[in-house]
Amino acid sequence: MFSDMRVKNERTGSYFYPDVPATCESSKFEDDMFDTLINPQVVIEVLSKSTEKFDRAGKFHDYQQLASLKQYVLIAQDKVLVERFTRSGESTWEYWSSGDMDGVLEMMPIDCSICIADIYVRVEFPPADADGDHLNVVGGKPEYQLP
Repeated sequence: MFSDMRVKNERTGSYFYPDVPATCESSKFEDDMFDTLINPQVVIEVLSKSTEKFDRAGKFHDYQQLASLKQYVLIAQDKVLVERFTRSGESTWEYWSSGDMDGVLEMMPIDCSICIADIYVRVEFPPADADGDHLNVVGGKPEYQLP
């Protein structure tokens, strides 16, 4: 299960539990427990009010130190918004975002594309005036498969 996979930044000594770490390279682990990935190419985080600030700032700053990381993806849970940061140089990142259900999230390092509508396929958003994190997921699994 992805939520049990943590990522270690060997440069900083930090450990994080991203929502989805992914790589198409040969996976490298910290030890023979195979629960700590040290070479993710893509990291996906689902934002909440309690984690968004850290995911955007401190955690992203730390992840940028990972030489293997090519893309960092943030997914809002209170509205349709997917943001992607793609490494274009050693310390340069390009920004892309889509708030359009017809948009497509491209994750070239892992040869994966996913429609924004598929990300939110069973999500009901709270009314605009609702307080707190009240995301509702309506039963079942999405119908897509990652390659």
